Amino acid sequence: MCKQSQLKLPKTKEANLLDTDSSENKDRNWVLLAGYCDKTLLRNKIGFFTASLFNGIEGNENLYIPHSEFVDVVLNGEYLGNYCLTDSVKEGSERLAVNEEATDDGGIGFVAEYDPGYYASEPKYFKSAKKQYPYTFKFPKTDDTDFDSYMEYFEENINKFESALYDSDSEDDWQKYIDVESFARWFLAHNIIANLDTNYFFSKKTSDDSSKLVMGPVWDFEWSIGIGWYYKSRPRPADYWCVNGWYFAELLKKAEFVEEVKSQWEKLTSYLDLAGTIDGKMDEYAESIAISQKINFIRWDILGEQISVGGIPLGSYEAELECDKQFIVNRIPWLDSAINELSADNN
Repeated sequence: MCKQSQLKLPKTKEANLLDTDSSENKDRNWVLLAGYCDKTLLRNKIGFFTASLFNGIEGNENLYIPHSEFVDVVLNGEYLGNYCLTDSVKEGSERLAVNEEATDDGGIGFVAEYDPGYYASEPKYFKSAKKQYPYTFKFPKTDDTDFDSYMEYFEENINKFESALYDSDSEDDWQKYIDVESFARWFLAHNIIANLDTNYFFSKKTSDDSSKLVMGPVWDFEWSIGIGWYYKSRPRPADYWCVNGWYFAELLKKAEFVEEVKSQWEKLTSYLDLAGTIDGKMDEYAESIAISQKINFIRWDILGEQISVGGIPLGSYEAELECDKQFIVNRIPWLDSAINELSADNN
């Protein structure tokens, strides 16, 4: 299967590629997410769906979840396979709602990424003072005449947050810099389906003290649901944490963050049967691509192959789907127990 691709429509041809009957979410920028190591082709859609469940919790602030749809891609008459067409991560009223221009009641906003793998290839980036974490920008654009001043502000903001989070003698409060709810939801969404290779996007509505860093959106779930660096029998044992590095390792030592994680989990699992809901959605999505997946695996004959990221091949689409469903059945009870046992004292 070909790699992830970006689509950029002509300037005068903005469109909503996911809903031709709606004028909302019109844009030039779209992404085709590939899923070579995902033999069910469902993981990205399931990841977005799982994250969206938190928006159904009463009292939660609704956060942006990428819109997406399965598509079959044909280029110059050649069939390239099944992809997940989705929004690109960018500013916009239907995407990440940040101030795109300076206003009287708040400065320009930011869309940034913790980008340890590729930051050096970007034209401009910075590393945080304490942790040396590299950050790149989706917005503002690096060729903006005022970009350096924007980046200087953002760097200062990140450094203040790190100091408040890690320095025990800091007089500053780390909670004033981040939206704790969004960080907890992001952490849980990735852990529910055990995503081992994720992107750390976040945004800030304005470049002043009136807004906090908001974590998200979620993105790229190809290495999830029990695959990634595993070469033993499947389904993989479900008893492991994901995305507990970066700032999350330190946040999990903070009682306020642990309490928010537990609260979001309790609210989510009290209003729905999480394992059953995900299981049902996997069946629904699998049915929707019943023909597409057959054509895809004729084009890419990999169902019987052990691919580079691990996982013993099961030999058929149906077996792969059942394996993923069983992993979720095993995962949710373990995660429930692990979350209930979380304590700021033992992290």
